[in-house]
Amino acid sequence: EGLHYLHYCTKPTYVHRNINNRNVLLTADWRAKISGFGSAKPLDVNNEKGKDYSKESAIVGREGYLAPEYLKYGQASTKVDVYAFGVVLIELLSGKEATTNGELLKNFLKSAANKELHQGSPGYLEMLEQFMDPLLEKDYPVDDALYLACLAKACMEEDPLSRPTMNDVLMALSRIL
Repeated sequence: EGLHYLHYCTKPTYVHRNINNRNVLLTADWRAKISGFGSAKPLDVNNEKGKDYSKESAIVGREGYLAPEYLKYGQASTKVDVYAFGVVLIELLSGKEATTNGELLKNFLKSAANKELHQGSPGYLEMLEQFMDPLLEKDYPVDDALYLACLAKACMEEDPLSRPTMNDVLMALSRIL
């Protein structure tokens, strides 16, 4: 909800640019809050005839959470936050930090891309079970875990135009809450 607010309810639109597991806090009643707004920046939609990103001279954020287009070209957009949110979702599912075991996360996403996600093939379910945080002791609805894994994968698409918006993410999350 916090990212949705930054992307849709502020004028101008703001991009957080530093979403990671240390900037997503939980309250006593398990509500998520965003912190670390020092890197937040208004999105300049007037640059080059309405492009929805701005060119950055300095890249900010934590390794493992940075979207490819932001790293390569310095393009900051709301899709940069969506990518980082996908990384946080993967961390929640796996119980592993993206920056300490980035290869595991990348391998999971590559494997997931090769499976038929919408059909929930048995091989994919086994891979998901192995990927899930062992502290959960398989005590979670498998269909919700699969849904979250698919959502995280969509958020982390290489092409920013293929990623969902935070509005799409918020609607998707509301389906399982």
